[in-house]
Amino acid sequence: MNREKTINFVVTANYADSLGRITLEWSKLLIKNNFNIIISYPFYNHIDYYRWQASQRVQNCFWKQTKYYFIMLIQLIRCVPGGSLYKPHKFVIELMKFLFGKYKWEGHKIGLISEEIEFNPFFQEPNNNNMPPADYLIVMNGCYFIPHCLSLAKEKGEIIGSLHINYLAAQKDPSPTFRDWLEHDLEISKKLNIRILAESKRNKKVAENLGVKISKSIPPGINYEQFSDSGRRGNIPILNIMLYCIPGLNKGLDFGCQVIKRLKEDNLITNKFAFSSIGLPTLEYQYLFDNQYGYLHGNDYPNALKEIDIFIWPEQYSGFATPPLHAMACGCALVTTLIDGTEEYGIHKENCMMAMPDDLETMVNNVKKLITDVKLRDKIRENGLQTVKNYSWESSVDKLIGFLEENSVSC
Repeated sequence: MNREKTINFVVTANYADSLGRITLEWSKLLIKNNFNIIISYPFYNHIDYYRWQASQRVQNCFWKQTKYYFIMLIQLIRCVPGGSLYKPHKFVIELMKFLFGKYKWEGHKIGLISEEIEFNPFFQEPNNNNMPPADYLIVMNGCYFIPHCLSLAKEKGEIIGSLHINYLAAQKDPSPTFRDWLEHDLEISKKLNIRILAESKRNKKVAENLGVKISKSIPPGINYEQFSDSGRRGNIPILNIMLYCIPGLNKGLDFGCQVIKRLKEDNLITNKFAFSSIGLPTLEYQYLFDNQYGYLHGNDYPNALKEIDIFIWPEQYSGFATPPLHAMACGCALVTTLIDGTEEYGIHKENCMMAMPDDLETMVNNVKKLITDVKLRDKIRENGLQTVKNYSWESSVDKLIGFLEENSVSC
């Protein structure tokens, strides 16, 4: 079969994360639509952030240059998969894999990968030597990485950005360093004259109001073969409640754990309830959970969701919150914060129970209502299953193809 167009997806970090899932699912369906697919991924993750962070730390330092290189040496050990100051052998192992062509894309942990995908590892940032020819070069994580691509030859493809954060919400992040970094990213974004995709309608609107040119919003989808209804309904002998636990101030880990703590303190919890965490709760909160699933990939992730009755999503801000859709697709009753993504598909007391970020009282009461009201819980389960039908990967890819076929904007 003759391929018509080539897309090079460039990810800025080699992780099995939500961006990896989007890249993988889009790639599989784009191949079916007669596209060639390349996935380019770095040895050094988020190199620009670490460079910027190091430069901020040496601004008023007498030994500025020396201290900068010392900080960067430490950061470079940390920003590869498995990198750690305490486990330098992992850094060496990953480096040897890279040098001998064995450095894998971490997205293979998410699901099946088509043999037709071409993988292209690169060391730090894109250049004319490490980027293959393509029709489109889509940078899959924010706009800060795009300046590296602007000097590429035209045959490397039209450069397209993607936005996966709400700049306005991120300005309230508790970390001053991260707020400053996102302000730096925003200033870069405002200067770009390329086509940029956003994940959610709110992301698009906020970015446009701040002066960023956004061409289209394209939400991600759900793999219905992986994520399907568990069939759990009615009076369950042991009600399973799961909290999504991911470190990161925007992920709401502390907030979510406070919800669980309050539920236990309110004497609702008997031997008829079990609390589970997915991801990684910090040490201080691990005692709250009967089951700790850790990070799950492939079919282990949806299989765990199928054992859950109430799924709690505590995130404070996002690009497009997809795990709540995963939970809905597996028949969970969703309790969520009102953020980017959930505001598009969530309807309070219809397909989820919803609260504003940091509204602890409402979040706790929402879980209590689902615990005590079986009819409401089953109604939300059923309506959630109907909701996810609007978020297929086929629909997402159709929107992407339509976008790519529109007139390009020159840099």
